[in-house]
Parts: sequence; C-alpha cells; structure tokens
Amino acid sequence: MPVPLPVNENERVSALREYAILDTLPEQEYQDIVQLAALICGTPIALVSLVDSERQWFKAKVGIDVSETSREIAFCAHALTQPDQLLLVPDARSDPRFADNPLVKDAPNILFYAGAPLKTSAGHVLGTLCVVDTRPRNLSQVQRDALFALSRQVISQLDIRVKLNELQQAQRQLREVAAHQDRIKEEERTRIAREIHDELGGVMTGIKSYLSFAIDRAQRAGLDADPHLIAASALADSAIDTVRRVITDLRPSVLDQLGIWAALEWYAGQFTSRSGVPCQVEIADGIGDESVVMEAALSTALFRIVQETLTNISRHADATGVQIQVRRDESTVVVQIRDNGKGIAASDLLKPASWGIAGIYERTRYFGGVVDIHAHPEGGTEVIVRMPLADNDGN
Repeated sequence: MPVPLPVNENERVSALREYAILDTLPEQEYQDIVQLAALICGTPIALVSLVDSERQWFKAKVGIDVSETSREIAFCAHALTQPDQLLLVPDARSDPRFADNPLVKDAPNILFYAGAPLKTSAGHVLGTLCVVDTRPRNLSQVQRDALFALSRQVISQLDIRVKLNELQQAQRQLREVAAHQDRIKEEERTRIAREIHDELGGVMTGIKSYLSFAIDRAQRAGLDADPHLIAASALADSAIDTVRRVITDLRPSVLDQLGIWAALEWYAGQFTSRSGVPCQVEIADGIGDESVVMEAALSTALFRIVQETLTNISRHADATGVQIQVRRDESTVVVQIRDNGKGIAASDLLKPASWGIAGIYERTRYFGGVVDIHAHPEGGTEVIVRMPLADNDGN
C-alpha cells in the first residue's frame, strides 16, 4: 500500500536536514534513549528513525544491525501524517498497510510496531522513536506515555545539537574576528614602528649628532663643554634608547628579518636585561630546517604567546630563572616555558580578568593548537604550547 506523504513534506524534509544529523556517528545520548525504550516496552528492538525523502535512517538502534531502509517499506513513514498520535500495529499480518511488507514477510519479521512521532516545535515530524517485536503484542497506557516522553527527549537532544552547532559557529566567527583584529594590529604596529624608526629615531639621532659636534668643537678649542650640552646629550641617549625599546615592543625587526627562533633568543636576552631574571632558550636541532614551514601569522602568534608569558612571569611569578625549550614532535612544534617562581593557582586560570592568559588560549586555538598552563610539581609555572606544522610536501 502506498505511503501517504505529509502535506508539508518539502518543509519537513528541509527541517530534518537543517539538523545536520543524518549519517552522523553514533552518540551515547540517543543510544541510551533506545535502550530505555526497549527496556520499558519489553521489546527486542528499538530505534530512533529519521525519515528522509527516499529512506529511513537510524540514528540509534538496539536489536538490529542495518542502519537504514527504503522509505517505501518503512513503518515509520506512516507516522509522519499523525504528528500527535502513536502509530500502533499490534499484528502487522492483519494490517493491510503492512501484511505484504518485506520487513514482515522476511527478516527481521516485524509483527509488532509502536512509533511515537518525533515532532519539532514547528510541527514537523522528523521520524519516530519506535519499538519493534517479532511477535504480536500491545502496550499498556504507561508504556505508551513513556514512549511519548522519550520521543520528546530525542527532540530535545536534536535541539541541543542545533544550539551547540550555532554556538560553535559563533565561536569560530569570533575567533576569525579576533584573528583579523590581531593581523590588523600587527600591521599597524609594524607601520608605527617603521615611522618611529624613520622619523622620530632619525630626529633624535640628528639631535644627538649636533650635540656631540658642539661638545667636540668646544673641547678642540680648549674650552670646557657646556654642562647643559652634556646633560642634553645624555637625555638624547636616553631618548634614543626609549625609542628603540618602543620599536621593539611594537614589532621587533628580528622577527621579520631572521625568523621566529632567532627572535625568541633575542627577546629572551631583552627579558633578562630588563628584569634581571636569567632566561635560557634551547631550540632542538632541525626545528628551523627547510622541512618545517612556519607561516608568518603562526610565527607572530608564537612570538606573542612567549612575550605574554614572559610578561606575566616578570609581573607575578617572583622567579629567579626561566627556561624556554622548543622541539618538534612529528607534525607539531612544542614550545615549553617554565619558571621557578611561586607557581600559578588553578583559580587564577579561571579569572575573567586574566586577559593575558585568555589571549594565549585564543591565539593557540585559532591555529588548531592546544595549550596547557599549570603549576609545576617541583615549583613554578609551566606553559606548554603545541602548534600543528605543515611540511613542504603539504602534509
């Protein structure tokens, strides 16, 4: 007997596909529901059946091995036109809709079927939560009510899936926006650093030259240099050092000229000079060879992660030493930073105001990496960053 189509068939199929559930891997939440349905109803078979345009597909199943059947022979297809009713077939052999159905005449030899419609809030029936037996039988009212209640749990799980997908998409978009802002920020830092170097740095160097010339001329004439000129020259030296430090903080040229690993070694030296805390860098052999492809954005992210970590150490750790180790682990680069300070408390990692730590996590996640920040058992804090790498052969 032909299976009637719902009046809203096109909208119903579209609603089903919007859930992006078809052909997905098994999930324990749905498996728990079918096992509970089979237990409550006392049947050997229970299914979460989703009816597409040409087939029924089982998201969860117990008691059978097949994952789908043709829609033409699907019992569940008959439930689509009854959104508020249980489709109950006590004995399929005596029901003209199913007597000649191959699922009845052949394996799995279905004789009993009960299906509660999976009805969305918009009124679309996506399929059924059904229980099946190979002998005629019936359900008590309690069992029927339980089957309906479990069908609503299936819809709740589907709705949670949609919300979770939307949340993940929103997170991806936010990370893309954050990464775009980081790229703009780096470009602006580079531009400002270049302008400061070319303009302000040039002016300060010129002032220093004029002052040095005036002092030198006075000394050649056998006169004492004006103390104001000497003081001004010292101020010019200080200003030049400040300009260099600002340029370095904005965008160290070594990162662009010599690459990430040379930049880390250089920055560790700068950190030691400023903080007085020795910082050792160990870069494993082969990490910088031609087999490793490190894109500019990833290099910048790693540099900023190390920079932020060292900044946190200088501000909060009370450390007397820092070690940075870089190695390659198959297709992953690992940067390990450890200090011997007072160690970070687990509660500090969860503080909303810990923007530096949050930035480290987000930079890492954007590139598909992982970061682990924890107090080391022997004292201090350890930050381990793992970033995926691409090889020259495209792997």
